[in-house]
Amino acid sequence: MDSTNADVALTRNRLRLELLPLLREKFNPQFDDALLRLAQQAAESVELLDALADALLNQVLLDESATVCRLDAAQLATHRNRSSGKLCGGCGYAGTGLDRKWASGNGSDWHNSSRNRAPSICQGD
Repeated sequence: MDSTNADVALTRNRLRLELLPLLREKFNPQFDDALLRLAQQAAESVELLDALADALLNQVLLDESATVCRLDAAQLATHRNRSSGKLCGGCGYAGTGLDRKWASGNGSDWHNSSRNRAPSICQGD
């Protein structure tokens, strides 16, 4: 057993020993089950968004190399973020997970780069 498990000065223990029992007592005796369902729903949403990002990337990818990935900006712009109706100001990114796909394959997070865009990626035809 971890000797720090009872130390409520640590956030993880304070959550487990104080907050979770309070949530069960005051709000929902089945809070643990509700939290588990929420986590499962979030995981399913991430899986769906990843699949949608893969499909969108396949639609808009013009060509790629080790240093450049060209996307069809006009095609990408047709895929607006349904919740806000907004696109990224620089590149047309609509919150679909393409930045995560690019980062996972190339070791960089282009969407969070300076100027909120990476010119080699945000070039459109």
